[in-house]
Amino acid sequence: MNDHVWEITTQDDVDRLQYEIEGYSASAFSNTQINIIGATGTINFTMLRHLTSMSVFHSPELKVLSLPQLVYLRSLDMSNVTSLTTLSIPQLDEGSYVFEARYDSYSGVDPTLNLNITNAPALTTINLPKSNTLGNLSLFGIYQQLDTFDITTIFSINTDSCVDFSRAKNVHNIYFHEPSEFQPGYICNVGLYNLTSVGRLTMDNSPAACSSFGTFLSTSTIQVNDSVILANANDRAFTTQYEFDRIETIHSDLNVTSFSNLQVTFDGLTEVGATLSLFNNTNCTFTFDQVSSAVDLIMVDNVDTMLPLFPKLQNVDNIHIRGNIDMSTGPNIFPALMLARGNVTIEAWNEDFNCSKLVSQWNDGLIHQLTCNGTSNGTSNAPPPSVGSGLFGIGALAGIGVGSGLFGIGLIVGVAWLFLHHKYRLDKLELAQQHQQTIRTNQNSKKSIAPDISGLYETSGIGIIREKPDNPLAELPVPAVELPINNQ
Repeated sequence: MNDHVWEITTQDDVDRLQYEIEGYSASAFSNTQINIIGATGTINFTMLRHLTSMSVFHSPELKVLSLPQLVYLRSLDMSNVTSLTTLSIPQLDEGSYVFEARYDSYSGVDPTLNLNITNAPALTTINLPKSNTLGNLSLFGIYQQLDTFDITTIFSINTDSCVDFSRAKNVHNIYFHEPSEFQPGYICNVGLYNLTSVGRLTMDNSPAACSSFGTFLSTSTIQVNDSVILANANDRAFTTQYEFDRIETIHSDLNVTSFSNLQVTFDGLTEVGATLSLFNNTNCTFTFDQVSSAVDLIMVDNVDTMLPLFPKLQNVDNIHIRGNIDMSTGPNIFPALMLARGNVTIEAWNEDFNCSKLVSQWNDGLIHQLTCNGTSNGTSNAPPPSVGSGLFGIGALAGIGVGSGLFGIGLIVGVAWLFLHHKYRLDKLELAQQHQQTIRTNQNSKKSIAPDISGLYETSGIGIIREKPDNPLAELPVPAVELPINNQ
């Protein structure tokens, strides 16, 4: 029986299959599959207890699929079952199969059932009363309100349909899509009132956000272990308000992109573990009154939108704001700020935005580097401040000042070094000259010493004549001499 595939079209095919497999042990179905093709009416597997996977396709006339004795099924895929109203697997129970599902990380799980249903607009009932855990649940093209799921833990929900998940407490990933048939004003209640933990929450213009995450019907808080992504690719909306007041912490990113005419509230959110981003929204309002920390705060290019205040923001790495900034409370837009470790860049579209408080926070060391293009006194007629506006911002001017100071110090040190080095060389040259002069002086002194002539000395056989002491020389008489006469 291993690695076997059966094809079913009618109830007679089901009966023959059950007769064939009767008496086989459960282990014989460790890797088997049933394909239902072109079925109509009701298909009922009255005896089947174990199966690896089942696929149902090209069966637009199938109305009921029932597996009353089935206790184990890994995968069920159904598509283009446009008349299907009921799917019933009442005995499916993951309790007899041991596995550990850890939904706070990306660790693998081995759930009992992965359920994928596409294009089943008439479906109203999915009966899984004994199942507490599902793997990947994908539901698309279901236009009726489904009965409440009794499942508490789901690995992932991926749907554009309105399904009541009131009993779900832990879901690893949730992806709510815009319904394929757009109906303005359509409200979808997906429950989730008992949800306490979710990995990643993604909503693409889904009406499911209208009430499911607000505090009107539930006060239980939600911890998001990954990201919250809110996007609108089609420039349309089902409603004018999204409430996410039950979300308390987001461990990674929060992104809101491309919505129009929408009010979004996160009144309970206190912490964003990565980037909080508002981008390319038009005529929207946002509320983040309780947020105290984020890594990056980015709010850019939100047309006709008054950007929100963050009255309790204390710690952040970087801030980049480009748009209309709320001045209702004055220039102190971050009154609780304790530290901005990186760059704070403010590009205010409203002319009266006041940079003075940000400059003060920069001077106090609360902001590492600041660039702000507002005024310094809050009036549109005042000239722009010399620090933090115009061509150079606070951070740029601070950098220039620090650089100029370092250059000046370097220049002074260089001149001092040159002077001392030159003086050292002059002193060394002077010492050398003095030394040479001393040598010459000593040599000249040796040459000019007069010989001692106090006694008689002989040298080379020649006596030295000197005056006899106390006996002066006397002139000897010289007789006249007459020259001889020449008689010639």
